[in-house]
Amino acid sequence: MTIKIGVFGQGMPQMIRLIKERSGGRIEGVAVGDVDGAVALRDGKLDYLVGVCYSGAGSALGGVIAVLGREKTGYVSFISFPPKEEKVRRMVMEGKVAFGLAREHIEKAIPMVVKVIMEKEKLG
Repeated sequence: MTIKIGVFGQGMPQMIRLIKERSGGRIEGVAVGDVDGAVALRDGKLDYLVGVCYSGAGSALGGVIAVLGREKTGYVSFISFPPKEEKVRRMVMEGKVAFGLAREHIEKAIPMVVKVIMEKEKLG
């Protein structure tokens, strides 16, 4: 079974590349729209979802929260709050499946998200 992470917003090609590189090809990054991705996640066509906007707030998860609710979503970073692996681990292990982050943190945050998902899914 291949794990699929839907990505939307700014930096989609960069996120897809990082997901492939950091997972050794065991996780597939798929470009989606925010609401379409949330519906696909809800319906089991995606396993996780990551949205990026300039600040990490607002459009990074706004439409996704409307579909999935806050209990399934979490913010990895905001423009003034960089990502922390322990926070990512806590959210993933609590069952959150959709994540928002700031554009400037893509290179740091996506590897963290991939690492923790691989640990949870026992792909490592």
